Amino acid sequence: MGFDDIWVPRIGSVAAAELRRNGYFTLAVGPLGLALAVGSSFAFGAGTAMGVALGVVCVLVIVGIFSPWLRGRMRVAAALSQWFGVHIGWQEMPSMRPSQFDPWCRRRELEPTQQTH
Repeated sequence: MGFDDIWVPRIGSVAAAELRRNGYFTLAVGPLGLALAVGSSFAFGAGTAMGVALGVVCVLVIVGIFSPWLRGRMRVAAALSQWFGVHIGWQEMPSMRPSQFDPWCRRRELEPTQQTH
């Protein structure tokens, strides 16, 4: 069973496309953000001009990878809002796994307003 077979019936083709696109950022943001946070702590901890400059670069890269991920979550939330016909904020979305998404939909009594995929 492929990605589209799982998600298109649940969230529609537009939201599924956004979810697929954002999935790559989701995979990268956590480990890369953690590595850069550790790197910046060592760099800032050095106290040298070069260390501070390296720390600033690490922080800017963290912001640079977090921003597209957050915008992607917002696009997924907007597509879900359209699909279900109610406002869904990006911070309200569950982890996008069927085992968590389906109970979340039932608790919120969400039914798709669009039946076309």
